[in-house]
Amino acid sequence: LARWGEPGLYLVAGACLSIIFLILFAKLADEVAEQEFLRADTYLLALAASVRQPLFTLVMQAVTTLGSFTVLVPLAALSTLLLARRGARFQALLLALALAGGWSIDELLKWGFHRTRPNIARLIDVSGYSFPSGHAMVATAFYGMLAYLWWRRLPAAPARRLVVAATLLLLLGIGFSRVYLGAHYPTDVLGGFLAGALWLTCCIMADLPRPGA
Repeated sequence: LARWGEPGLYLVAGACLSIIFLILFAKLADEVAEQEFLRADTYLLALAASVRQPLFTLVMQAVTTLGSFTVLVPLAALSTLLLARRGARFQALLLALALAGGWSIDELLKWGFHRTRPNIARLIDVSGYSFPSGHAMVATAFYGMLAYLWWRRLPAAPARRLVVAATLLLLLGIGFSRVYLGAHYPTDVLGGFLAGALWLTCCIMADLPRPGA
């Protein structure tokens, strides 16, 4: 690491993070497959349903849209275009890859686990399998990558902290909206966050400078 300097430290840290996210996701997936958390999932879904209010439901419906392809695809197209025009073509490619890869991996995982969606007073029409949450995974990968690219370009620490905090709040809001609206179990959302964080880490590592570069 002394020879590699700071880039080497970042790469090792990224590799360690990837391993941690992979282990956590694998452990959660195993527990979900064994239905260890089904009682807790059902309880939390019922609890979320019990506090529904018309105005808050409208807010949650708007928040959940921020994790849908209706919003993500146009936002990704605009962001990649702006990055490419500024000469950051590789970063534009990584941002597009964060979205496309996150969606593709999520679909593969859903088909692999075949978990049926909850059916407790669902407020929106959804289809497909439940684990992991696509909204949570794709939003984590895409908004996380977007936040990373902004973070790199902001010189001031307060502005960087604001970007990170806003991104975390957005992701938590999207995740909670999926449970509140009855589209996913809480463990689906948690699994989506972990898988999305793993894919995000891989995308960020591809942008880090190489040792000796």
